[in-house]
Amino acid sequence: MARKPQKVASPRGEGMSSNRTGIDFQTPPPRRIRGPIIDAHTHVGNPQMAKLFVEVARTYNIDKVVAISTVEDAEALRKRFGSFFEFFYRPPFDGKDKPRTFKKMTLERIDEAVEKDFKALKFWFKPQFNYDQKMYFDDRRMYPIFERAGEHGIPCLTHIADPDVWFERVYTSRRKFLTKRGNYKQFRNAFRDFPEVTFIGAHMAGDPEDLDHLQELFDDHPNLMVDCSATKWVVREISRQAEESREFFIRNADRIMFGTDLVTFPGITDFGRYASRYWVHQIMWETDRRCESPIDDPDAAGVPKLHGLDLPDDVLEKLNWRNAIRVFKLKKPRVRTALPKG
Repeated sequence: MARKPQKVASPRGEGMSSNRTGIDFQTPPPRRIRGPIIDAHTHVGNPQMAKLFVEVARTYNIDKVVAISTVEDAEALRKRFGSFFEFFYRPPFDGKDKPRTFKKMTLERIDEAVEKDFKALKFWFKPQFNYDQKMYFDDRRMYPIFERAGEHGIPCLTHIADPDVWFERVYTSRRKFLTKRGNYKQFRNAFRDFPEVTFIGAHMAGDPEDLDHLQELFDDHPNLMVDCSATKWVVREISRQAEESREFFIRNADRIMFGTDLVTFPGITDFGRYASRYWVHQIMWETDRRCESPIDDPDAAGVPKLHGLDLPDDVLEKLNWRNAIRVFKLKKPRVRTALPKG
């Protein structure tokens, strides 16, 4: 009998939170060190969708959030929540098959976003995108965009690859998709050709499974940063190799930013849906606790486990806010204790 394919979850972790661990998400653990915390990778919609998310973030002492959002939603979010949010702009690719028009339209949109104080660009070049769009990150149509990013001095956040298990269960056709390692050529080319641009590899540059590969990318490309978002995926793989991961975070403390990849969806009323992610990150980076993860993870082999790294205070500071301040050219946020009004 053929084996039934296993369900594969999104690395963004859209599933609802679980109470099987009995954790009280309404009462976060005490923070180990003082200082601001910046969530450098989220997806946030309009203010109504963001209301519960902001409440949870404040409860977990998050002082600023960098969000992927539309120009219209960003304006409304700023009006409602003030300087709590900063924003990524995600250029559309609907006109890419007309290169001259695509270049003109995209550069105009980027200029407009920068004028509206967007801090970075966001791109999504996962294997399915490459196949569907017949476009890679080192496509010459992308190069004017990188040039403009360099002129504006803004970084480019990029989804590079997906979990190893997806290449075993989803990206199985070598006719359609490259190997996981093969996906990195397009990014290395861009990193090499635009050394003046800071590139941020989302989700530990898409390869938390292979720290040796990440170290190689860091060593070869000084303009590469990463974030530790995609909570389920990243903490699963980091916990699996906790000792090596701790050494990696310490060695590369100037290159890693905190992020959750939390997504606001309409109709979510469960506090734990957002809070579980912040709880997991706090345990992972601030403690040496070993326990079950409260987030269901269909990609895990059995019950997902956490193994905290207990990072040194100076590394935590860089992870929590110093690196984001530098990369996004932000002012250090004032540490607040109350929710924003409105």
